[in-house]
Amino acid sequence: MRRSPLSRALVWITLLAGVVVFAAPLVWMLLTTMKLDHELVRRPVRWLPDLPAIPAQGPWTDSDGRLHQLALGRVYAVTASGEEIPLRPASQAGRSGISGWMDDETGTALEPLGGETDSPMRVWEYDLSRSDAVSASGWFSLPAGVGSVDHWVLEVGNDLSFHRIAVTVNTPTTCEYSAWHVLGNDESQDLILSRAGTRRTEASALTLRAFRRCDLPRDPGLLSITVELAKSSPLRAASLKFTEQYRRALEYLDFWSYTRNSVFLVVMNVIGAVLSCSLVAYSFARLQWFGRDALFVVVLATMMLPPQVTMVPQFLIWRSLGAYDTLTPLWLPAFLSVPFFVFLLRQFMLTIPKDLEDAARIDGCSSLGIWARVTLPLIKPALVAVAIFQFLWTWNDFLGPLIYVANPGLQPLSVGLYIFKQAFAGQWGMILAASTMMLVPVLAMFFCAQRHFIEGVTLTGLKA
Repeated sequence: MRRSPLSRALVWITLLAGVVVFAAPLVWMLLTTMKLDHELVRRPVRWLPDLPAIPAQGPWTDSDGRLHQLALGRVYAVTASGEEIPLRPASQAGRSGISGWMDDETGTALEPLGGETDSPMRVWEYDLSRSDAVSASGWFSLPAGVGSVDHWVLEVGNDLSFHRIAVTVNTPTTCEYSAWHVLGNDESQDLILSRAGTRRTEASALTLRAFRRCDLPRDPGLLSITVELAKSSPLRAASLKFTEQYRRALEYLDFWSYTRNSVFLVVMNVIGAVLSCSLVAYSFARLQWFGRDALFVVVLATMMLPPQVTMVPQFLIWRSLGAYDTLTPLWLPAFLSVPFFVFLLRQFMLTIPKDLEDAARIDGCSSLGIWARVTLPLIKPALVAVAIFQFLWTWNDFLGPLIYVANPGLQPLSVGLYIFKQAFAGQWGMILAASTMMLVPVLAMFFCAQRHFIEGVTLTGLKA
């Protein structure tokens, strides 16, 4: 029966309304990850994140009336033993007696933050309207034994401008420069300037690299630090701003370690479920043996048991086998088959004509050969459905790792995200950014295999 244009329009409107309703939480989560912390507490709530202001001059005031100032503070020398040695500001010839931080463009000293003379932070009133980069420098008295310094620490008050700064450190014997650091928040931050040959994992750590040629300080007892401020283009600033929460989440979340464990569990569980369940289902669907149907009923009956009933006995069994605090209890059961997948594949295999098997047997193929060469290629859609289901269950499994694994280095991403949420409660931008990173593999898996997945589930239901 052909539908009228009005009825078809109503169907499309209903479908689009459903898409909007179900996609709204995901869209809201993605937009929230692009916001900074002060945007999350703004009233009234705004759905869309703000674009970065990219001020040409600092200090500057945003649309909410908040003042943002770029400030440079104290410098520390940190030894290999972890001792922090504060460096005293010093004056140098040619600087008109200026001690500490100076604007290289104007030749004037930076003013104290808030007008307080005892404040260690100095406000940098920069002007990028006439050039794409400006610089400020400071001179400090070196402690004895510069060679024992592991890294330097520079206090910086970010101004949320999303401009970039790079630091050059000159000692009497070395001249080193850092990579660019983004001014992506409005909080004070300690920049860790690691000397060449050392490696640190903090997001605020910048590795210093040696210049081939440079002008060393004249006074051997002084340390010179130059901070270069470079203007960001609108496109660069927007990309930096919208990924700020992701970079912060990666700084504090051991994402790659958790992901490595999750990927291992997913691969082992998918392989185990596909192999074992297809073998068991083939036995129930195609082979004739005593008690087959009765045992299949028992397999179906196990699906009716709540998992909470067997949780404690399973834990005691695995602990007695010495598998506690290992990943073995989380992947080995998949090689012992899953009742739901056995039922799914058995129903699919029952629809395969027996003539194909008879022809294979005439050619001398064994039962195992028929399973591998005839049956598996014909049930590919169902196998894809099994693989996707197992992938989702394993990737999102939280209770299993929480029960069997105590070592933080073996935890998967699901538990790692919970630990991260407990440690940074209230930091919703970072929490949702970490959640989005965990969600991406699931979405990618479904979109890449959605045709086989839907086909497998549909055909199994129709032909059962």
